[in-house]
Amino acid sequence: MLKDTQMRVRRLVARAHGLPVVDRAATLVRFLQVGYENVDWDMRTNGETRVIQAGTAKARPIVFDVGANKGDWTAAVLAANENAQVHAFEIVPVISEQLHDRFLGDPRVTINAIGLLDDSATCSVEYFPDKSTTSGVVRGEGSQDPAAVLLSADVISGDAYAEQHGVDHIDVLKIDTEGADLDVLRGFRHLIERRGVRLIQFEYGAPSLDARVLLRDFYDLLAPHGYEIGKVYPRLVEFRRYERRHEDFLGFNYVAVRDDETTLVDQLGRRSHRSR
Repeated sequence: MLKDTQMRVRRLVARAHGLPVVDRAATLVRFLQVGYENVDWDMRTNGETRVIQAGTAKARPIVFDVGANKGDWTAAVLAANENAQVHAFEIVPVISEQLHDRFLGDPRVTINAIGLLDDSATCSVEYFPDKSTTSGVVRGEGSQDPAAVLLSADVISGDAYAEQHGVDHIDVLKIDTEGADLDVLRGFRHLIERRGVRLIQFEYGAPSLDARVLLRDFYDLLAPHGYEIGKVYPRLVEFRRYERRHEDFLGFNYVAVRDDETTLVDQLGRRSHRSR
């Protein structure tokens, strides 16, 4: 009965498509949906700070900041736990220099002027001087944006870096690489397979669409190794099973937590086994 009523309402709305009042209502609904799904870049309000605080609540957490940009996220980690040890990665040379200058002399932060992907290579990067947070690895023909500066950069896998630097576990792995997040995660395949990463934060949104990456790809990579996955909201992380309706490309932040970290999962949010 309920499904029949829902279908009748949908058909009624569809027949009204194009009417000014209905179009305005639809615009309002889309506006509210963007807010409801937490399309917010500010870590102070979008729930990222909660994730940082919960994920680094250990004596001396090992943290990887992949796509560190100018270091705001790294600074938030150090504010949450002054004993954290951060490995920060920034692929754009001019930005990595600023990152180096910001944390110069701080033994808690290791600055790496390289990128992480799924293998060691040299790749092309688009750098946007006026909006550096949108810089990233070139895919296909690139953005074709005349504001982009094309650069060449070195990348290695996360597993290779960890082996070179004697890192056998990571407490928090944060990835913000404008669409390359899945490739970065694949570079940590061995650590993930042996459950050497406690909490992963990654982005899924419009850059994922440009990279031809689905949310399902993250679930397929992480869930078989015992990770619970959820979307970050201001007051909670909603851990949930994958459903196709979640493929909205709205963004932004998701976390994956080892399923044996039940206290951390409970602290961050709630489990939902049906769609919201």
